[in-house]
Amino acid sequence: MPDLDHSPPSPSSPPPAPERRHRARWLPSLVWLIPIVAAVVGLSLLIHTLTERGPEITVRFRTAEGLVPGKTPVRYKDVDIGLVKSVRLAGDHSHVIAKIDLTQDAASFATKDTRFWVVRPRFLPPAASRG
Repeated sequence: MPDLDHSPPSPSSPPPAPERRHRARWLPSLVWLIPIVAAVVGLSLLIHTLTERGPEITVRFRTAEGLVPGKTPVRYKDVDIGLVKSVRLAGDHSHVIAKIDLTQDAASFATKDTRFWVVRPRFLPPAASRG
């Protein structure tokens, strides 16, 4: 058993020098990797969405028949170039106002004199049989 000296140090001897411990470099825990990766992915999706977004236009129609916000596509030559974002009644109640998000490549349609109309489905009676 080692001999332990519990006597106080003599006043003439200097106290022992403290040991210096070098701190290890702080390394982030792997737990932080998941939120950092999620933030980077979210930021890249946001940037992609903002750069790919086209103009928003406002169009007046007599009625909102056939316009469903978030579902009604805007088409040109059977190609989707936008989507109806919202439909609201005008302040004077004489017409409706539709906000439309166009795709980026359809930005040329966002001019003052562009005309839009709602294509409504037509149901024709079957042709008469020729007997």
